[in-house]
Amino acid sequence: MKQFLRIAVIVGSAVLSTMSSCRKPVDVIEAEKGQESVDSIPATGHNPVQLEDPIFLNRHFAKGFITDQITKTPEDSPLLPWLAREAAAFDPGNLVLTGNPSPMLAFGDGMSAGWMNGGLYRAGQQTAFPNLIAHQMGLKNFKSPLFDLEHGNGTGYFVQTSRNGSPTWSEVTNNLAITKRSNVPEMVPYQGGDVENMSEPRLDQGGIGGTLSPKENGWIYGADGRGWTDDMIFFWRMKPNADKNKDTYWDLLNTSVATKKPAIVISSFGFDTWAELNIKEATRGIDWAMSSSESSALTISVAEVAQRAGSQGVVYTIPAFRHLPYFSWQTQLSGPPSPEQYSSATLSGTNQRIREEAKTKKLLVVDLEKIYEQIFAGSYVTGDGYRISGKPGGNFFSGDGIYPSAIGNAVIANETIKVINAHFGSKIPLINLTEYAAYIK
Repeated sequence: MKQFLRIAVIVGSAVLSTMSSCRKPVDVIEAEKGQESVDSIPATGHNPVQLEDPIFLNRHFAKGFITDQITKTPEDSPLLPWLAREAAAFDPGNLVLTGNPSPMLAFGDGMSAGWMNGGLYRAGQQTAFPNLIAHQMGLKNFKSPLFDLEHGNGTGYFVQTSRNGSPTWSEVTNNLAITKRSNVPEMVPYQGGDVENMSEPRLDQGGIGGTLSPKENGWIYGADGRGWTDDMIFFWRMKPNADKNKDTYWDLLNTSVATKKPAIVISSFGFDTWAELNIKEATRGIDWAMSSSESSALTISVAEVAQRAGSQGVVYTIPAFRHLPYFSWQTQLSGPPSPEQYSSATLSGTNQRIREEAKTKKLLVVDLEKIYEQIFAGSYVTGDGYRISGKPGGNFFSGDGIYPSAIGNAVIANETIKVINAHFGSKIPLINLTEYAAYIK
């Protein structure tokens, strides 16, 4: 029997697989569906069973930054009372939100899933920016696949213990949702049914149409010989009844858009991939050579699915990594870049392509690249007078210095609402950041 081989190859910053686009790769995936085994293949030269930890638990931090492990009682976000407040009534303009139980769907990677402080956990999920947009729109049935409180620390996360000079963190390791760490990792399944925020950490073009590799005559993802991609662990958690050898995220996406017929579809991809390529863990440091290359346009392809179904797609440009606090911290280990390298650590080419394709395809664009520029320069002030700081120790980024905090997510939510209002002539209220931030301890 022919052995199929799928290897994720890094070209510049794009993660490519044997499929040439994010559409379902019929020649490979249909072959996958003929396989019945649910176990990962033994890899040539590297057995996944021997992996010390799933790759999806790699949270980019250099090992010298992590000082110890701690326990913390899982908690809801301190913003839960704010989230429980009734949203103000507003003029919807041409935006039709009635008569549909799911007026908005969100697809994306870790940024829109609520990843912060180096992990995905319940409190972070609750303030993911799609959830905040839904709150302002008064969508009571907008759900995310939250970790239950018992397993509320999710993948584990980091608590910053020092902000002076080189920061240090402690790793939270109790009450995790991880039940199996070797071979094919597993998490406590989500039992809440369908969700509207289907964002998953590490979801990219290489895994969106993929399935678990069969035990024999299978394929591999990546150089370490795994028969699965990082995002699949979260997909199987979100859809515990999925057939690991047949069902794909791409199938779920298409079915959800076609059956739920949302008015708006958020498509936010690319950030996790760039973080993986430009911010390295252990002693590898920042890979400067990768910093100016282009990434895949998955965010456009997903939004196109929405447009074809009669929904309005909303896409996001990708922030420049030289503006992340972690970028500064990591250079203390890897050495400062040259002015030319620092200048090239942007995504201008990729983002310009996103803008141009979005204009051609009539997609709405939330320009995070330009918004982050304002935040980095210290010139971003909200309409209610709340100043946003993107500096190390500021309020925009979470403790990992990579992903936005609850306040950062509120800023992104507001910028998305501005774009939606401008297009539909609606008047969805913006989040009052002064009131919102007062709930945070």
